[in-house]
Amino acid sequence: ELAYRLARQPVLAVTGTNGKTTTTALLGQVFRDAGRTTVVAGNIGVPLVGEVVKAPEDAVVVAEVSSFQLETVETFAPRVAVLLNLTPDHLDRHPDLASYRAAKARIFRRQRPEDWIVLNFDDPLVRSLAAETPGRVLYFSTRHELGEGAYLSDDWVVLSRGAEQVRLLPVRELSLPGRHNWENSLAAAAAAWVFGVSPESIARTLRSFPGVPHRLEPVGVIGGVAYYNDSK
Repeated sequence: ELAYRLARQPVLAVTGTNGKTTTTALLGQVFRDAGRTTVVAGNIGVPLVGEVVKAPEDAVVVAEVSSFQLETVETFAPRVAVLLNLTPDHLDRHPDLASYRAAKARIFRRQRPEDWIVLNFDDPLVRSLAAETPGRVLYFSTRHELGEGAYLSDDWVVLSRGAEQVRLLPVRELSLPGRHNWENSLAAAAAAWVFGVSPESIARTLRSFPGVPHRLEPVGVIGGVAYYNDSK
């Protein structure tokens, strides 16, 4: 909230139970490769408030945000918000899944009609939030061909909005393997596209992005063996 109040730059924000770090880093790289000065910060591990005061006004801010951070926002209104997925998590803090969903939904509560929210069509909890957003909705899906959105068709990544439809690149050329990373790639592509990055530039980054180092979080020890949760 404080970082947003101090920011002179447009903010794009990414949240979700899983995939936040990968999608945030990928989206930031899309903007860098497109020639934009870019700040990537927030829950990804770099304090956002310190970065926005140093960055020039023509920079783009890509922020990873968690439910904990969203609980206390008041004026936070990203130009483009991305909500990747919702599964039961942090229920030691949130009373139930409905409360967790409500916290995540705060990412778009203060958006304006000209702003965008990118939602996972394949996640029913996320898809249902479309009715609550004041901004414009664009879906992404790895399982359905959408009238508008970012989706897979005939093994191609497709972007479609209004009269414009773009076959971005073959799925096999995505640098990040696995359906969960296809989702991350589609979400980042959709967010960059509605913000004005050309499809050609987006495709170049999707082919070359190397991913982010694994962050494994310990969740407990059983019989002397540590168990970890990969929360990216």
